[in-house]
Amino acid sequence: VPVNPLTAQYIEIVRGPGTVRYGGGASAGVVNAITDRVPRQSIDVPLKGEVIGIFGQNAEERDIATILTGGVQTEDHGEFAWHFDGMIRESDDYNTGSRGDQPGTNVYTFAASGGATWFTEKGSVGVAYSRFESLYGIPEEGDTVQIDMKTDRIRLESSLDQPVEGVRKVTFRGVYSDYTHDEIADGEVGQTFNNHELDSRVEALHEPI
Repeated sequence: VPVNPLTAQYIEIVRGPGTVRYGGGASAGVVNAITDRVPRQSIDVPLKGEVIGIFGQNAEERDIATILTGGVQTEDHGEFAWHFDGMIRESDDYNTGSRGDQPGTNVYTFAASGGATWFTEKGSVGVAYSRFESLYGIPEEGDTVQIDMKTDRIRLESSLDQPVEGVRKVTFRGVYSDYTHDEIADGEVGQTFNNHELDSRVEALHEPI
């Protein structure tokens, strides 16, 4: 799962009985990168953000990323919060020192995401879209091999507070992913992999019995 680590608020590692929430295929554990692409709480300022820039001498690594968030509060229509993040990362083949540049270690990555959530007294509903592209080399003897990867994700989250007596909250999360990558050898596409995935979950949290 492609993740821009600069946008992660924190990393969650789940082991033991808690993995049951993620299905039988997660018995070995789960690693979650928690982001605010679908804002989970209201924001009391119209705009705030940060910009991160990185330069590395070896391979001339150039990274730039930004995270912007904001919110609008209304008297009659609840509160709105929005989020945007973007990143561009580029580097050439790195230098090994003893053998010169190592072919197949160049990287170009682009990522962008935008989302918004509407909060009311009864709950919230939010949606986010993200695009991730990466063109990177694979060190091989002889052939020049690259992976050209692209993925689009649409995420929907909603919650309803105290819908009926005895139920504290009902939440829904759904993610649709469209993933593809080409394996390129000497400038020609040898294989293409595609994956379309829909993951959804509904949880109800009841009051203590």
